[in-house]
Amino acid sequence: MSSRNGTPGSEKRSGIQDVAKLARVSLATASHALNGKGRVSEKTQARIVAAAAKLGYRANPSAVTLRTGHSKLLGIQLGRLGRRGMLIPAAAYFGEILNGVSTEAFRRGWTPVFLPRDVALVDITSLNFGCGVIVDPQGDESLLRMLIATRRPVLTTGRVVNLDHQADVLSIDNDVEAVTKSALGHLELMGYRRPALIVSRSTASYVVDAVATAVKWGQERGLSVPIVKVQEATSSGAEQALLALLSHNDGTDSVYAIEESGALGALRAARARGLDVPAELGIACGLDGPALREAWPPITGIDLKPELVGRRAARLVIEYAEAGVKRTIKRVVPFSIQKRRSTDRRAQMLSGE
Repeated sequence: MSSRNGTPGSEKRSGIQDVAKLARVSLATASHALNGKGRVSEKTQARIVAAAAKLGYRANPSAVTLRTGHSKLLGIQLGRLGRRGMLIPAAAYFGEILNGVSTEAFRRGWTPVFLPRDVALVDITSLNFGCGVIVDPQGDESLLRMLIATRRPVLTTGRVVNLDHQADVLSIDNDVEAVTKSALGHLELMGYRRPALIVSRSTASYVVDAVATAVKWGQERGLSVPIVKVQEATSSGAEQALLALLSHNDGTDSVYAIEESGALGALRAARARGLDVPAELGIACGLDGPALREAWPPITGIDLKPELVGRRAARLVIEYAEAGVKRTIKRVVPFSIQKRRSTDRRAQMLSGE
């Protein structure tokens, strides 16, 4: 595909005016369609996109920077599970969020830039980000601090606990209270009566809210829900922590792990103790992904719609960056529980296994 006015060998690059001419629309309409702004019908937008593709048109980031004062770079940084030198943790959840963010950013003419969890503030100030997305923030992320300080749009997936109320931050998330109640309610419906909660030691809002909800859920039933906190979010760490609990508390009959590593660690702990899953120990996870579906037995998970979260996150923060209008502070994304064998105690009892 040529990027030079649609003619191989030509030295002149196509401009947005060429796209507008080929698509038979005004310059403003072509700009709005290619930047995801304004109201353009699907038919007209399809014609404009086709014209841009035929001409090999792509917005010039330098020209955008000169015109607006900010680049069309969208920074992305992980908070909760990002570790030193790591861009993307192993959990599929994060990959799907990042895929959603990058897909929507490119669709709107922005360039996503992924930053390691431990990159220093001084190393990114020269990048002139136009906006940014922080995934599961702890509150100390360098990108978050830079965007707040420079008053540029920033969105977090999950709120920042103890964030200065003056900070201008958008947020998108699942309803963590509803997710936790749904998971614990499912275990209860399957016949489990003494659940434990496995979390990482973190200040992320998802962890804080899940713990508070589990404690309240237990109190309403006259139960004390054990909270198993894992220092490192690894399956081996979760295994050892749960083994310690089971050795001192033989009443626990089920586990709700809010992270994939916690659920896989619980499965390893069950094997180490010789416990049958789901007959003697039920396991549910606050995320979903291939590792849970392919485990044996397959583990019940919560589909948090991570790619949808990513797409909506990018759309909201880019709209704010381009239009300067913040429509809402927080958006909530739906979820669904994916029931699998790891909690299907009733079916196993009926089958006589």
